Amino acid sequence: MNLPPAGNDRVSRDAWIISVVSALVGLTALGFARFGYALLLPLMREGLGLSYAQAGWISGANLCGFLGGALLGGMLAGWFGARPVVGTALVLAALGAGLTAVSQAPMAVVGWQLLVGFGAGGAIVPAQNLPVVWFPPPRRGFASGIPSAGIGVGLVVVGMAFPALLPLTIRGLTGWRLAWAAIGGALLAVSVLSFWLLRESPAARRETGRVRDVFRIPGVWRLCGVYIFFGYSYLSYVAFFGAAVAGQRHWAPAAIGGAWAIGGMLSISSGLCWGALSDRIGRRRAISLVFGVMALAYLTMALVPWDGAVYASAALWGIVAWAIPSLAVAVANDYVGARLLHPVMALVNLVGALGQISGPVVTGYTVDLTGSFVPGLVLAAVVALAGGATALTLAERSGDGLAAARTRGR
Repeated sequence: MNLPPAGNDRVSRDAWIISVVSALVGLTALGFARFGYALLLPLMREGLGLSYAQAGWISGANLCGFLGGALLGGMLAGWFGARPVVGTALVLAALGAGLTAVSQAPMAVVGWQLLVGFGAGGAIVPAQNLPVVWFPPPRRGFASGIPSAGIGVGLVVVGMAFPALLPLTIRGLTGWRLAWAAIGGALLAVSVLSFWLLRESPAARRETGRVRDVFRIPGVWRLCGVYIFFGYSYLSYVAFFGAAVAGQRHWAPAAIGGAWAIGGMLSISSGLCWGALSDRIGRRRAISLVFGVMALAYLTMALVPWDGAVYASAALWGIVAWAIPSLAVAVANDYVGARLLHPVMALVNLVGALGQISGPVVTGYTVDLTGSFVPGLVLAAVVALAGGATALTLAERSGDGLAAARTRGR
């Protein structure tokens, strides 16, 4: 690959190539491997003869693996570079998906889903960082949204292709097993592209810094706080969207899926649009506005009785769905520069997991306690507004580098 000279604001061909590969990692590692299992889990439970508790172990294993992979992948990428980490992580995820497709023992499936989640998390954190560090500063917000576009496309593909695949049986493999085999094949193909095409940016090679130094930057911890608020409110809504519409509005599954598809399609450009806006108005203002739209989506679902409110809520969610994960990468790069971006985002994802885990738990508890989804959704909106307020405390950066973050972030 030809490296662009320092100071050149033109987006190089290599930057676009790396961005496309990063989007494909998002498509497969998150769109397929991370979110696809939600559609496959009911059929897996039936096919393997699992109880709901056992099915929960499969879902939990995928999430735990993802969080562990995100932490380790980011740290290793800081030491060895993104290419070997992303490529190897995708191979592991592909292996887990393929073994899930052929395994008969429930506990074996739990183990293989742990591997799928681990590989997906280990790949996505370094991959989502690369476009930002390859693009020039005036366009890094836009670049941060490119991997998330792949995630949105993956959700749409899953929603359209899996229903056609699930009724099939080929060579003894039923639909959900075929789906996991297809996911494994896609992961393996993208791993080849990652080993071939991914590169660290010239900025990462010029900069210096130690991983332990990032823990001394207050702005990094404020960003972690923003991510906790995001994870709590986001997962509270996503985990209970279908249940809330079915339980309180008595919609059929097909109608619920149609409303959710609107959000999924709008989510494709969410990271790109909000990232581009952040290039103009600043990261903290953009993040705060995103949290405001999120809160409006949750309150619309909770408080507006008109059935059209479901479509409006899903649309509002869709236009901001991947914005904060994308913008967080841009903010982190503004704080620490290219070299330490991978470990910083590993830390942000790890701390943010506190919100992802607690959100659905607290929301489920409020549903059991009150018999209504309204209090949980209202609480999610309040948490989102708190996230918007916290985002306004983030410092804007005019350039990269750990030294600038130390000097101006305290």
